[in-house]
Amino acid sequence: MSGTSVWLGAEPTFTRAEIYSPEWTTEALGTEKEQVARQIARGLFASTPGAILLRTVGRQYPGEPRPRWAYGVYAPRGAPPVWRPGVLLDPLVKLGADGIGDTMTETDGETDDGADAEDAVTSRRLLAFRDALSDELERLGYRSRVSNCDDDSEYLLCSIREASDRALRPGSEWNGTPDSESESDADADVRLDGANLNPTSVHERETPSSGLVDPWAARGVWRFCIKASSPADTPERSIRLELPQFQNVPEFSRVIQCIADAIQRMGSPPIIMAGYPPPVDETVVFVTVTPDPAVIEVNAAPWPDVGSFYRDQVQIYETASAAGLSPVRRHYSGEVVDSGGGGHLTLGGRTPSDSPFLRVPHLLPGMLRYFNRHPSLSYAFAVDSLGASSQSPRADEGLGERFDEFALALEILARHPAADGPALWSQLQPFLSDHLGNTHRSELNIEKLANPNLPGRGQLGLLELRALRMPASPAHAAVRAAFFRAIVVMLMRQPYEAPLIHWGTELHDRFALPCFLAADLREVLSDLERAGLGLGPECCALLEAGDRRLIGELNMTDGPSLRVEAALEFWPLVGDSASQERRAARCVDASSRRIAVVVRVEDDEMLSRVVVGVNGWRLPLIRTELDGVLLGVRAFRYRAFVPAPGLHPTLAAQRDLTMTVGLSGSDAVALNARIHDWKPSGGSYDGVPWSDDEALRRRRERFVVEPVDARVLAALRVPDIEALTRYTVDLRRLELRVLG
Repeated sequence: MSGTSVWLGAEPTFTRAEIYSPEWTTEALGTEKEQVARQIARGLFASTPGAILLRTVGRQYPGEPRPRWAYGVYAPRGAPPVWRPGVLLDPLVKLGADGIGDTMTETDGETDDGADAEDAVTSRRLLAFRDALSDELERLGYRSRVSNCDDDSEYLLCSIREASDRALRPGSEWNGTPDSESESDADADVRLDGANLNPTSVHERETPSSGLVDPWAARGVWRFCIKASSPADTPERSIRLELPQFQNVPEFSRVIQCIADAIQRMGSPPIIMAGYPPPVDETVVFVTVTPDPAVIEVNAAPWPDVGSFYRDQVQIYETASAAGLSPVRRHYSGEVVDSGGGGHLTLGGRTPSDSPFLRVPHLLPGMLRYFNRHPSLSYAFAVDSLGASSQSPRADEGLGERFDEFALALEILARHPAADGPALWSQLQPFLSDHLGNTHRSELNIEKLANPNLPGRGQLGLLELRALRMPASPAHAAVRAAFFRAIVVMLMRQPYEAPLIHWGTELHDRFALPCFLAADLREVLSDLERAGLGLGPECCALLEAGDRRLIGELNMTDGPSLRVEAALEFWPLVGDSASQERRAARCVDASSRRIAVVVRVEDDEMLSRVVVGVNGWRLPLIRTELDGVLLGVRAFRYRAFVPAPGLHPTLAAQRDLTMTVGLSGSDAVALNARIHDWKPSGGSYDGVPWSDDEALRRRRERFVVEPVDARVLAALRVPDIEALTRYTVDLRRLELRVLG
């Protein structure tokens, strides 16, 4: 374990908080979204010394006709670039300062009178660049073959290492000795001729489920496709170069230098570099800006310490804000949610082989045990959609009869630690998936850890934490990263072998209440403090949810104080599960809501007199002591709307909620608290809340407290046993109002 470091990466997501068009609520792609992504990419490029801007092929999900777009900023980490900085400028950068390059159009061609002349100039420029790049590659030791594609607007340059040269060969590093197995010139000609066939762009081809593979680069041939940019790329015609796949950073850097030299020979015109994503290792920084449903995702580079991570997050958040994006969405009524795309965190090492999860065999099994015993790690920072049908279920959610098998798997690893990463992955992968077997949807995701069936991106030594909502600020992001990093370090030092807890229904009942999550989170913080890894009071305060869930509060004179807050809910999947696996999102019934009531009292005598009800039903309080404070707690569930599609299509919504709170006895007193789902006075809001304070004010405004005759306390009905769990009353069962 000596010398093992824990690197931190993040995938922050941002949205247009004030806009409700499909691309900012449900869809992955959209014209405005790509324009905004270009602004972000340009901003990140400007703040990254020695960077180049790449338009690489993005992800492709089942059912999508082609891969999504992706904009990447690539730069050396803490060292000057091999290539000449400032020469390779994408039109977004070179023209962006003049306000050109952000506009996108669907036009397929030029229609003005100068189109033919411009095409001629463009064609000459493409030829000049083709020849210049061919010359530069030959200086590096590569023989090239050029050909036209369908017309004079597109050229294919194929390069292969000369048999007599000792330069880098595609896909391998030169070790300083001649290659005795170099092929003959005739064989090389055959391969070059074959590579001229089928020049279909990788941006238009379907991505295999096993990942992107350049078949020609794998055979030692680089194929460079040179063509004119389209109007969708940039309003002004530019060179568009589609790059092959490179296997390592040194060869990629040298080829980029060749491209820079070729461009400089031509007077440094703007150039678009697209194609396969570049190779990445610990010597470079690569940040991508990509589309996801409702959001733009920034895949940040990993960093070795929290300070560097924080500075990087500041730059990303500020750049996104300058482009008009927000990490949170504030609804008209004051509810505050994250961007809609989450804020995943990745943990790993300097290199895949340096990953703490591979170097310390007891670490990952210990994390699974620790997360099982502390549900706050799964829920305290999570998005609104939780449970077995969510994007990030816990390892013990939805397992059912597999729970014992999960416990056995951890026991086997405790007695016989995994010999290597693939063995560890094979032992745990079946349990780190959702109940449909989707390994991507897991709270602790090991898809990129040591998958023997997925070379490359499946063997990066990474653990991804997916049960995380988007942090509201860079400070929140950094504190959260420091928190989980500290847990990893704590569990690295000493094997954690406490037995799993089979929570059963308590997991989605007790830990749906924020007060219990907060108490559990404080236990984790205490563990870190005892391990010498405490975060300090200011950081701990940032970890708390604050007032995000607060609905309202009331204090009774010489009596209890009451806090009402939105609790967690666990929404079920709706429809055909198998068909939904082909989508990037799933359909869930989100119509149920849960509200937690926490009553703070001085002593048991006062608690025995407290009466709380909702809609005429009494809420039996559970006596609880948390951090030395005596509380009475209870939650209730209700139906907020009737979804389509959804469960229980004939069950009406319960939009009017009236809570009753009082003290029984000879000096009985009572209050009503009405929870409105909209502005109590009616009418419309003046736009969405412009700040968290305004959002809180609107939530408080919807919580209206008024005195009421104390006799209503005695009239509260006792709920049926079928509607009760240990901590929750289900109003849906008590008020079976059926739609006519």
